[in-house]
Amino acid sequence: MLDLSRTELHLADLSGEVINERDGVVVARWPRLPEYFSGNALWLPRPPRPGELRGLLARFDVSYPDAAIRHACLRWSDRGALDEGLDAAVLEESRDLGFRYLSGLAMRMDEPPPAPSQPYEVRPVSGEAEWAALVDLNVRNDPSEAARDTGRYRVFKQRMREHWRRWVDAGQATWWGAWAEGELVGCCGVVDTPWGGRFQAVETDTAWRRRGVCSALVATACRHGLTEAGHPAMHLSAEADGPARGLYERLGFRADGWQRYLIWSEESGPLVRPEHPADRAGVDSLVRAAFSGSAGAGAPEVAVLRALRDDPESLSLVVETDGEVHGHVLLSRVFVRPKGGAAWPALGLSLLAVRPDQQGQGLSRALVESALDLADARGERVCVVLGDPAYYGRFGFEDAAPHGFSCRWEVPPGAFQVRGGPPWPGRPGAVAYAPVFDEAG
Repeated sequence: MLDLSRTELHLADLSGEVINERDGVVVARWPRLPEYFSGNALWLPRPPRPGELRGLLARFDVSYPDAAIRHACLRWSDRGALDEGLDAAVLEESRDLGFRYLSGLAMRMDEPPPAPSQPYEVRPVSGEAEWAALVDLNVRNDPSEAARDTGRYRVFKQRMREHWRRWVDAGQATWWGAWAEGELVGCCGVVDTPWGGRFQAVETDTAWRRRGVCSALVATACRHGLTEAGHPAMHLSAEADGPARGLYERLGFRADGWQRYLIWSEESGPLVRPEHPADRAGVDSLVRAAFSGSAGAGAPEVAVLRALRDDPESLSLVVETDGEVHGHVLLSRVFVRPKGGAAWPALGLSLLAVRPDQQGQGLSRALVESALDLADARGERVCVVLGDPAYYGRFGFEDAAPHGFSCRWEVPPGAFQVRGGPPWPGRPGAVAYAPVFDEAG
């Protein structure tokens, strides 16, 4: 088991219980957090093999008799490559049973990083006022919590913060803050474990991102942990394609393996909502990863997104499950320009992207259906898309050419499609996208 995974079990021990069962399987329970999908989990000594999932699902039910736990989670860790995590037959079986497969990158640091040069005051959070500011920052930086005014996820986040405070009050953890001009602009927790310091909830206020806050915060906490606190290492979990991985690597963290998850839940259906400023760094990385097979490794698509997401006529939407954003779609303004006639507005659907390890689970469909519903509710009568006719035909799109519509790019027959008529609001013609689409190539 990875040291990071051992720290996960240590957190459960601080707030619940960890039971070693037969065959090397470990049961981790968080009694006050039945909503904690990846916390209340069976830890396996190896990946599941074909034909084992039904038995493991039954074993989970026996190990977690609490009726408030309405999920199942199987976890394990290894040092293989990302695509070596699960046998193809097991992956197919897991999807048939309704599981979702996830991976998280384990990272560790063994030597203190250089002292940060950014002009931020970084120190432990203390007192009720500073803790209240930390809670406010945590809520603002999780748009999923704000989107779920009621429900288990919001309750989970509130109770998790209560656990953080108990750990701090018991001397088992330190929560660090970064201040600028007297304002809390970043925070993170470091929990003391036998395997080293374990980072929790590394956050920067959205208005202060890309200004060195996170680097100063994490570097200071790591220097303290590896020198004054005497930790043998510092540990954290990161998304392989997430925006923070490069920052952590620049500070001196290195990849140490993978944490793997299979999660089944009664309440893990997708939630589609507007993109929030706190989502942006993660969405940019998600889009870059989803389009990495194209020239420029996703950079042109990210350029389009950054140029259009704040346009008041655009709709930038994300889809999440269990509080994690896994997909994105953009609707932006286009204009139909008929020869010898007046131009009229329509919408263009683009940048449909789902995290590579979450594809094939219905998230794209949820995004497209929600985007089109919102467009209809806004009174938009026509939408165009460039993509696979077999896929977009499910949503009412048709080949645009027979209807008299065209785009300026050379595309395969049937790839440019239209939805919403006839009759049309105006005469068909050439569809003009925002200039950034041309600039991005």
